[in-house]
Amino acid sequence: MNFVLVLPFLCGSGAVPINDPSQVELKNASAAVTAHKGGSALKLVGASADDGLAFIRSRTFHNGTIEVDLAGAPAASAGEQARGFVGIAFRAQKDQSRFEKFYIRPTNGRADDQLRRNHSVQYTSEPVWPWERLRKESPGVYESYADMAAGEWTHLRIVVQGTEAKLYVGASAAQPCLIVHDLKLGDTEGAVALWIGPGTEGHFANLKIAGEEDKGPRYGSEDSAGHYVPTPDARIYYERYGDAGDRPPLVLLHGGEYGYIDEFGELITEMSKRRTVIAIATRGYGRSERGTVPLSHRQFAVDAAAVIEAVFPKGEKADLLGFSEGAITAYILASSHPERFNRVVAIGGSLGRKGQTDEANHAPPLTPELMQKQVPDLVAARKKVMAHPEQWEPLIRELDRMYQAPVFVREEEIRAIPVPTLIMAGDRDDYTRPDHFVDIFHLLPKGQLTFIPGCGHVVLGCKAGMVFSAVHSFLDEPLKP
Repeated sequence: MNFVLVLPFLCGSGAVPINDPSQVELKNASAAVTAHKGGSALKLVGASADDGLAFIRSRTFHNGTIEVDLAGAPAASAGEQARGFVGIAFRAQKDQSRFEKFYIRPTNGRADDQLRRNHSVQYTSEPVWPWERLRKESPGVYESYADMAAGEWTHLRIVVQGTEAKLYVGASAAQPCLIVHDLKLGDTEGAVALWIGPGTEGHFANLKIAGEEDKGPRYGSEDSAGHYVPTPDARIYYERYGDAGDRPPLVLLHGGEYGYIDEFGELITEMSKRRTVIAIATRGYGRSERGTVPLSHRQFAVDAAAVIEAVFPKGEKADLLGFSEGAITAYILASSHPERFNRVVAIGGSLGRKGQTDEANHAPPLTPELMQKQVPDLVAARKKVMAHPEQWEPLIRELDRMYQAPVFVREEEIRAIPVPTLIMAGDRDDYTRPDHFVDIFHLLPKGQLTFIPGCGHVVLGCKAGMVFSAVHSFLDEPLKP
């Protein structure tokens, strides 16, 4: 299976769904979800000559870390002084006019003029301490150099504690390029906003806000929730959250290659309020061991069945939800073990290459080198969780070979799923054509079909609230005899 890049939305601690415009409050800007440099992004364009902002709704930030991927470039109509100004405002006060801010000037990053290079990154505190005043009164103290290019993705990490803030530029930056010891608003708290300067076209993705209060589970590496189930050649890892509540337990199967348990973070938090949630790490991913058998969706289903048998030894029935690769595994698991499930939710899972989009079928193979180039932070995070990170590259190569198979699931297996099954997908899925999901729905004896409007493959990162509502509605519907 060839892949187009869809930047994953990590629904773990601090992740913010900015590719849903309803999650931001705009000021002097317009916003739209679009593609940029191979990934999904929120595009901001100024609505006037003033700065444009997109305030994150229902979120207050005091101390902690803010991370984001952003790209800024001068708009076509911008004047000569435009630099592609783009950045993050934080601790914004209720009137939205006072806030701290780090931003970058992308066109300065590789300028021939060294003085311009020295002005690549900037701190300001609006409106009392703009860059002009800071540069005049304290030359070189509140700005610095970092490598960047106009229109290209740049990773920012802002660490705030009290009246001090540090800015790290670059996915692998170990040292800050700018340190501010005297935040001008003092030790305050307030909102976070995406920011663009005049004459800028800005793109934002993968925003994470981790405040001091965000000490929730580290989904996918939470020791207190983690367990192992032995199989003949490998230990399969899973995490357990929530008590039994008044609903059947829910088993989760995550997506492939880019995916892991942490992509279900918000879903686990939501669903574990009323039921036990079992999140399984697929063989070779994260804390699950690779073992020796060849990788296949059928092997993944065998592994998941072993976990379910170990967790529910008395034959208790569960609900099953899989995303992408996990959805493919869910089809096979529900077909081969229908007695173990009440309901199935399959999000973004195809039956094989014939259901893929033309773009997906003609995209270059997904290699470790390509992933390292596209999403270096994600690669580092995945390796960090693994007991043997040197196995990550062979895993990605083997998974790519696995996806070259023309058929993942046979149509007769879909017809053999006797329990109610919800097929869910974004109506703009990057990998699979909408008509293919319709075909799967028609094959199911008790099928339902839901398209999440305006979303690509990663619907949980696009419109999580709508996904939660659809899943709750389906799983809580009384079973018919």
